[in-house]
Amino acid sequence: MTAIASPAAITLSPSCFQPATAAAATSDVINPVLVRPPAPLRLRSSGVQTLQPSASPATPKYTINVDGVNFNPFSSVLISFDVGPGGTPESFQTRTDGFGHFNADITPTQRLEGLHVIRADDFKQREAQATYTIPCFQPSLALDPPTGPPGFVPFIVGTGFPANGQVVVLRWTPGLPIPGLPTKLMTDGNGAFRLPVLVMYHDILGPRQLQAIVPNPYGPNAGAAVEAEAPFLVTLGRAQPSEFVYRR
Repeated sequence: MTAIASPAAITLSPSCFQPATAAAATSDVINPVLVRPPAPLRLRSSGVQTLQPSASPATPKYTINVDGVNFNPFSSVLISFDVGPGGTPESFQTRTDGFGHFNADITPTQRLEGLHVIRADDFKQREAQATYTIPCFQPSLALDPPTGPPGFVPFIVGTGFPANGQVVVLRWTPGLPIPGLPTKLMTDGNGAFRLPVLVMYHDILGPRQLQAIVPNPYGPNAGAAVEAEAPFLVTLGRAQPSEFVYRR
């Protein structure tokens, strides 16, 4: 029986996941947690190569709360994760109460970046679906311009962060503070921020990395904080790296 349009609906909490590697990963990179490492080779005394069995590492899972309304009362409901085209579905079962409501946690294994459809169906013409997104945010951080001499003031430009979120970390890595920052730096309604930063007069010439972190507003089950990094090169005057040689 094919489900038809119905008033049934589901809500996901959280509705997305932020991998710890989201700032560096791209959509065409294979997620290492989804790939089983090759079994190591062992040599017997006969000199013949044999495969040594190894235990598969535990695959990380998501924890997603699915809340459904307007399904048939006292009915079994099948919740399926990643049912879209090209997906790898995983199914979980729950049951509605006398008002056609259910609330259940599902724990599917982690997937690659993209949109993943979650569907709930009671097979009595009540069906609903929602979308789970990986990652939650795709932040970008840059210095404008990305090179300059000691005493120079470039601008830090951040985009794609959570809207109206506090930038809890803004520093040169590894862990060097930036003097003169606002006490409470917030992103705007579009998840962006822009402010000047002083390159100290005594800074050593060479590359450095700027790091910005904003808390994930979707809670602990939504993965890591939202982080991005940007390079900056401290140079002599206005010269670019190919135009000077620096010696100690």
